[in-house]
Amino acid sequence: PLDGFVSLDGAKGTATGPGTVYPVPLRPRVSEYSQMVTRSFGFSRSQLHLNMDSALQQWGAGPCEVRVELLEPNHDYINGYEFDDADPITTSGLDQVVSWKRNSYLIGLAGKAIKLRFYFKNAKLYSSRFR
Repeated sequence: PLDGFVSLDGAKGTATGPGTVYPVPLRPRVSEYSQMVTRSFGFSRSQLHLNMDSALQQWGAGPCEVRVELLEPNHDYINGYEFDDADPITTSGLDQVVSWKRNSYLIGLAGKAIKLRFYFKNAKLYSSRFR
């Protein structure tokens, strides 16, 4: 697919065991998701779009799900953009619009520094961009 030369692949389960360190506080109930946190950055557009693919079901993968949480640069949660607010994306697409409680517009956060935390399982995440 477009921009599909590299992906983050999310599978059910997380790495655990001696020496496992999580620099970002983890939410309870999310151990079934793979996670990735971006560095801090600013943006000027109003919506976040993902290019993603669901894992192939015939290879034994479960249902695909991707959620995005917005964080302050110090990893504090941003009210209204937390895991429970994020609408799950469950299908493949080159231009999936991310939303929180059915609202996809981030105009109030434009120009501010944020981080994105992706929660995903049975999915390939190729790219994200603001438009």
